[in-house]
Amino acid sequence: MKKANLIRAIIHLSGSSIIFLRIHFGLFFALTLIAITSIAYVFSEFLRLKKKSFILIKLTIKAARDEEKKSFIIKPIYYAIGIVLSLILFPSNIGNSAIAILTIGDSLAGLIGSKLGKTPIPYNKNKTIEGSLIGFSTAFLAASLFSPLELALIGAFAGALIESCGNSIEDNLFIPLVSGSTMWFYLSLSQIL
Repeated sequence: MKKANLIRAIIHLSGSSIIFLRIHFGLFFALTLIAITSIAYVFSEFLRLKKKSFILIKLTIKAARDEEKKSFIIKPIYYAIGIVLSLILFPSNIGNSAIAILTIGDSLAGLIGSKLGKTPIPYNKNKTIEGSLIGFSTAFLAASLFSPLELALIGAFAGALIESCGNSIEDNLFIPLVSGSTMWFYLSLSQIL
């Protein structure tokens, strides 16, 4: 396993702390922290591209893939946007579940899939069935901390499906939005019927 994959997974997993910050300190605090972190990241990326030094640059370089280092690394911004939209668009239990699916399920799918994955997904040879199953399972467990089991299962499945599509879409943005929207739609539909 490449060291960059482990660092990326740790950074990705750390995003789950936003859920607990929201619960204990409120939505405004969580959004403010994301905004400050995102601004610092954008600033550091501009400095990195100008060959200047800044505290976040070393971490970015360690976590980035070689092909990403050539230009502005946008994935962390999509990650932040996906979390922010989950916080503001969905009821708190669904938003928290969507964030957990992204930060925990997607992280572990990539980490375990790159290490132990042997069986490629037929429609995406860059992803493995083992990684997707681990991602789905951990996403379900994490989401079930905030939502009923049925909702967590539906959200985790939607998130795993998006994650398995991989490289052609920006999963850091779409995993929480699709999983959250799927849970919200299911909940709304079940209340109507």
